[in-house]
Amino acid sequence: MEKVNKLISGTATKDDIITLDDCPLRIWSPLFEKVNNAILGKTEGVQITRADIPNLPTGAQDIWFSGLSIVNKEVFGVSSPASVRKFTVSALYDQSTYEALCPKEYREKYPDHWTGLWGSPWIAIEFDVDTLDSYIGISFKVDGVETAFGETETTPGSEFSEDRKIKYLITKGIKNYVTFDVRMELATSEWKGKTFEMSLVDADGNVLASASATLPKETFPPVTGKLNSLTAGVITDEESWNKYIPASYAEDYTYEESKASLPWLVINYDKVPEDAKTGVALQIGIGGTTVAFGGNAAEVGTVSEDKHTFTTKKDAGYVMFEINKDLGVAESAGKDVTVLATNCLAPNTAYTKA
Repeated sequence: MEKVNKLISGTATKDDIITLDDCPLRIWSPLFEKVNNAILGKTEGVQITRADIPNLPTGAQDIWFSGLSIVNKEVFGVSSPASVRKFTVSALYDQSTYEALCPKEYREKYPDHWTGLWGSPWIAIEFDVDTLDSYIGISFKVDGVETAFGETETTPGSEFSEDRKIKYLITKGIKNYVTFDVRMELATSEWKGKTFEMSLVDADGNVLASASATLPKETFPPVTGKLNSLTAGVITDEESWNKYIPASYAEDYTYEESKASLPWLVINYDKVPEDAKTGVALQIGIGGTTVAFGGNAAEVGTVSEDKHTFTTKKDAGYVMFEINKDLGVAESAGKDVTVLATNCLAPNTAYTKA
């Protein structure tokens, strides 16, 4: 390696030609024949490839891979060639996509990591690349726009470019995979319906392979149970109050006390006993538009980050919303109302009219 270092530094002479005394094993001869040509100034069209490297133990190979990629750059003026045998990109957003498309090694280690994907999906990449360079990288575009990675820490064996548009991975010429959280790592909070074009790049930023995956425009929480019933009604006057108000609520509050805040949407549900411990995730459409929950909704249940999904408390059998305040609909009279229990099996849809 002393003679190779002289070659890189430009101080090698004909006296530094490598001989079998330097490398008694003849398996090295193809490699050092090229190095000798470089010492003699015969570098045109020459580069070191993986085929020139003997089959050494892994640790020794890593050292040679790194050093010889420098030889290619500094002496032969070329990047180390890379052979991409596989590059696939998948969108993971529910249990079925996780089980079908998540890299097997990761999925077998973490079989339950699909539960949060409906709210914060992943992009999964599997690749098989053969290169002498110590690093290859991943870059990406969102709907055709080049985008920087989010402000997250690097994982062991990786680092970001200065502008954070490339995440470099140490590959060592073996099969590998990587997953990215769309919201945090790919810095895309509004991800629904977006297309993510992921690219594999070499140490110089040259694109070696690209593939895309598109996330759906709508995703739903994982199914957590089954309903016996789901009904909905709109209270606008005393007659509809008497028809739809839950009996337990009417024991504490009267129509006269409540009429100033009408109209209300009342949703009654009955979950089968073994599933009663988990809440019901609801989405509501009024006049064909999905509402954004506000007002006091977060005080009686859980509101999703995008405001479109409300999850009831575990012990509730009903929930009520002020249509103007909690659902943000000022003019609702005569409009169709649809209630969808997104995490329950049928019957999971109820219809009424405001």
